[in-house]
Amino acid sequence: RVTKILRAGAKISSDKEFKIFEKMLLDLSDKGIMKNGIDTFMRLIEQAKDTVKVETDLNIGYEQLQTAKELYKEKEISIDGYKFKVHVADWPEYGKNWADLERAQGSDLDKIQDPNYKKAVSKAYFSLELMNMLAGGKFDHDRHGKQLKIDTKNNIIGVFDTGAMAIVDPSPKDKEILGKIIYKTLEKVLTDNEGGFSKVGAILSEEIDKVYTSKETKSPYITE
Repeated sequence: RVTKILRAGAKISSDKEFKIFEKMLLDLSDKGIMKNGIDTFMRLIEQAKDTVKVETDLNIGYEQLQTAKELYKEKEISIDGYKFKVHVADWPEYGKNWADLERAQGSDLDKIQDPNYKKAVSKAYFSLELMNMLAGGKFDHDRHGKQLKIDTKNNIIGVFDTGAMAIVDPSPKDKEILGKIIYKTLEKVLTDNEGGFSKVGAILSEEIDKVYTSKETKSPYITE
């Protein structure tokens, strides 16, 4: 097991620091130093506030875990001759400021030596997360290789750290906007002859930023 302990006063300290950043940005904007981009930075601060609020409330964290367990339950992905299963690391016990976490078993994705196996794992997990997004429900907004452990003997993808799992269901408009973002991202990836797949994260971030910059939505669903 791994024990997670929240730092005392973390939420209060973060709130103070966010206020300093906001004051600094507004001051720079008033002086004409940062006329462009102020909305983007203020939005990023609001997202960071929401993230801190979630990550310092272990009741919300446990709710996110239950969503993840339901989302990945009995999921199997067959690709390139392998059949992968997904296991979500549990929280056997938790309290207000602490949690005992199950330690996910296996190797880090980037430590796997067989390039073909590593590629198969990556394709399988990418496919799984894409299906979660396209399903029109809740999904995890921050899944990456450092939050996975791969049991190469049993072909099990271990998922841990579910702190970016959505906590609200999307509205019809949220689904429509997300669909557009994914479509435009895949369109660019598939038509890029210079390693488009390796740029998927950057392209996706660019498309998301366009949506908020154009004020098409203020919903936190896409980035929460």
